[in-house]
Amino acid sequence: MSKEQQLWQKITKILKTKIPENDFNTWFSNAALSSYQDNKVNIQVPNKFISIWLHEKYLTEIKASFKLILKETPEIHFLYPPILDPINPVESQYFIAQQGFKKPLLNPSMTFDRFLTDSGNHFAFSTAKEVTQHIKDQTNQYNPFYIYSASGLGKTHLLNAIGWEINHNYPDLKVNYFSADSFKQSFGFYLKNKVQLPEFRAEIYKSDLLLLDDIHLLANQKRLQGEFLSLFNSLFGAKKQIIVTGDRPPSALRELDVKIKSRLGWGLLNEIKAPEQKLKIKIIKNQAKQKNLVLPEDVIFYLAHTHDNLKGLIKHVDKLETFFSLKNEPINISNIKFLTGDSSRKGFDDIKRIISNYYNISIKDINSNSKKRIYSYPRQISMYLTRKYLNLSFNKIGFLFGDKDHSTVVYAIQKIEKMKTDNKKIREDLKKLSSLLN
Repeated sequence: MSKEQQLWQKITKILKTKIPENDFNTWFSNAALSSYQDNKVNIQVPNKFISIWLHEKYLTEIKASFKLILKETPEIHFLYPPILDPINPVESQYFIAQQGFKKPLLNPSMTFDRFLTDSGNHFAFSTAKEVTQHIKDQTNQYNPFYIYSASGLGKTHLLNAIGWEINHNYPDLKVNYFSADSFKQSFGFYLKNKVQLPEFRAEIYKSDLLLLDDIHLLANQKRLQGEFLSLFNSLFGAKKQIIVTGDRPPSALRELDVKIKSRLGWGLLNEIKAPEQKLKIKIIKNQAKQKNLVLPEDVIFYLAHTHDNLKGLIKHVDKLETFFSLKNEPINISNIKFLTGDSSRKGFDDIKRIISNYYNISIKDINSNSKKRIYSYPRQISMYLTRKYLNLSFNKIGFLFGDKDHSTVVYAIQKIEKMKTDNKKIREDLKKLSSLLN
């Protein structure tokens, strides 16, 4: 592995803790670090559209992640193939098509062999595998196939697993995967660029397998629902497989076109139910093993009791791996409670909210690295109050304030301690803020 690949692996590990999984898979899965030299970073992406999107939406997170590893903020550049140059729009490729129908935007960790089962999800798992075995069957009784459950129970994993299985067993078939967000973003982009819209539609309509995740997020999106309904009718009429997930049965999807709800009910409906305790423990252990993270049994047991959202459990383990690899802190119940949202974390959120309102600045400004006094002073007050009321370690406080250094936190607290002795305004601020917190 090259030094660029090693660095990018560290950066993406941090980004995964800050960006929702579906968004990360959509925008970062085909990005790569091509070079880092003289504090300049070049990130290779498939096309101009993704370049613009990353720059506008995620540049702050990307810079912060690099600073955490490199201890300095580099200059970020996004590179994409010349064929995507807007000077030659006829040659432009679509951001979904560019990333490939034969090689779709699927999460490589979400395969059938990594999907752990219990009584709550076994039927959905078995049916999903059955669907892949009958993908070329013109009389497929599982079309459309609709999976529903509460958030974080494995719908997205199964959808990706189906896509990977079809890709592996039937490389001649065109697989097209969309999260609801990428469906909105891709169609939104081409609806604005009407010249390319017919060609984009033509490519989508060639799909042998359509995978759409979280259709409930298309509620109140009449234009997009119209696009999906037209796509559904075309693919279903051509006996192409359609698989959709949602958070409720089709009939309960409010603000969704009645024709879409009706069509989703034509095939097979499968519900994934809340996981059993044994499955949650198994998933935590499995994720920890992948991260080379040794978790005490009491920590595993505690995590398993936090909630039923399996995606949340995995994110907790990822967060632990990131935190404990960067900070010299023991893995124990106290630290786990802090990281997973216990009363200390809630108390910290209260502190930042009160500081934000009191000084009329945003929480983003409090977490920023700006040295302007209008931001740095409230930030230092926040750190001081966090230490006073929550008695957290300097490392933890730094982690909560946008991964600030231990020394930055110590300096801030000592500065406020010293200034409150001589500065009446600071004493008044602290008194008022303490009253609000109490």
